[in-house]
Amino acid sequence: MKILLINPEYRVPPGNIQFPLGLGYIAACLARAGHSVTALDLNAERHKRRELKKLIAGMDFDMAGISGMITVFNGIVEAARIIKEKNSGIPVICGGTAASSAYRFLLRNEAIDVCVLGEGEKTIVSLANNWAEREKVKGLAFCGA
Repeated sequence: MKILLINPEYRVPPGNIQFPLGLGYIAACLARAGHSVTALDLNAERHKRRELKKLIAGMDFDMAGISGMITVFNGIVEAARIIKEKNSGIPVICGGTAASSAYRFLLRNEAIDVCVLGEGEKTIVSLANNWAEREKVKGLAFCGA
């Protein structure tokens, strides 16, 4: 499966932008399981909405994961909406501390299909391998939770 991972934009002092370690772990676990992973670091790249929409429209992926802290809630939702505008059938998974602490709020957005609660390295691989039977995957929250 081709998977796009997104790190939303947040504020950091100039010159101190580093790729998030947790998202790197997720990418490595997915790649080790045989999935093709592309990571998009919006914090480093700083695209405007129109540019981001064009960039995502030109990408080829079957599933998307967005990770972030609660302070980037709006960025998570915006990225999810852009993905669903591209193709409403692409599953959008949210992870990170925002998903673990505020999954009920995130899942109110129709663009987010599922939230990974807690550590996601095993959960995301299981989810990518078993999307059709996602209800059986442990560590997830769904709409209506």
